Amino acid sequence: MTGSYTLTVATTDDATDEPDGSVTASLASGNGYTVGSAYSGTVAVLDDDVAALPVVSVAADAASVTEGGDASFTLTAHPLPASPLAVTVRWRRR
Repeated sequence: MTGSYTLTVATTDDATDEPDGSVTASLASGNGYTVGSAYSGTVAVLDDDVAALPVVSVAADAASVTEGGDASFTLTAHPLPASPLAVTVRWRRR
């Protein structure tokens, strides 16, 4: 190296929603030079993907219930939503 050098690190553009990341370059000790006080630099890598909508499913908690009892159902969202999710449920009694 003479004077200055530009180090380029490629990042991957994918379709996966994920937390932001970072790339850090750090100098290590070596022969013929001294590491300065600015020995590392970090660049934030911002995710540009949209979070997938959760898939909501419903399952009956029991196959039958005696008259006068309560029929119950479990709703499941996957992946887990980042904040509370308003879900519309329609039901009917026969």
